[in-house]
Amino acid sequence: MVATLGDDAPALSAVQKWAAEFRRERDNLEDDPRSGRPATATTEKNIDCVHNMLMDDRQLTMNQIVNVINITCEKVKNILNNELGKTKVSAWWVPRLLIRNQKCTSLITSQRNLISLKAAPADFLESFLSQDDCFDSSL
Repeated sequence: MVATLGDDAPALSAVQKWAAEFRRERDNLEDDPRSGRPATATTEKNIDCVHNMLMDDRQLTMNQIVNVINITCEKVKNILNNELGKTKVSAWWVPRLLIRNQKCTSLITSQRNLISLKAAPADFLESFLSQDDCFDSSL
């Protein structure tokens, strides 16, 4: 074959594979059709489970989610980032993109907090963080 085809000749291993297939009475060297992608851990059930876990506790770590759902860390990260659109910000899982209404609410809340801070700086942190168990009065 090399004498006839030169550099375009198929490798010996390819020719041996073709010969073996023809001996098995296959007349087509194309791969047999497959059922599709293999089952993955990114199922609706797992996505819903991760979402519900985050709604209960936004300070979950990926390892805690992995231990409960029993899927790989990469799959959990894929669900969090790509399926649920979440990113880790300051130890909280938050939506990556806010809709216009959420941005307006955040702006209004921030403006109100700024007004409260300017009006009574000494009382601001105490009233603002009244539910925090680890409030440091030296701030």
